[in-house]
Amino acid sequence: LTGTEDTSLSIFSTDIVRPLHDGFIFDETLVPARPVTRHDHRENKIWFNAYAVDFWRLESKRSLEANNNIADRETWHLIHDFSVTLDKISEALSKVGRSKDPFVEIMKELSEEYDKKFRGAFGMKQKY
Repeated sequence: LTGTEDTSLSIFSTDIVRPLHDGFIFDETLVPARPVTRHDHRENKIWFNAYAVDFWRLESKRSLEANNNIADRETWHLIHDFSVTLDKISEALSKVGRSKDPFVEIMKELSEEYDKKFRGAFGMKQKY
């Protein structure tokens, strides 16, 4: 995405709609997706970085905060939101995918492992 303005980013209008049908009108607001530009409670822009991957590798709240310059009060929310997003993707794939589809199974396993790491790092009870 380097060199592309945030305002010009829309995978829906270029990559999904046109290949399906030229006359199809697609309303992006109806699709559950993360916004390209995020802001904190003070309207400061939050830059996308590799915090989700860093957390997966390190499984440490403190390392995540130090390496990604994330405020202590934001860490739980960011990792929780990503964990929930993985869970929702996994649920959706299990509903539309074939049973025993390897991709569906991998996403379920990824979602469960990420949630387990999240709960462990923040001292929460495990789901299972």
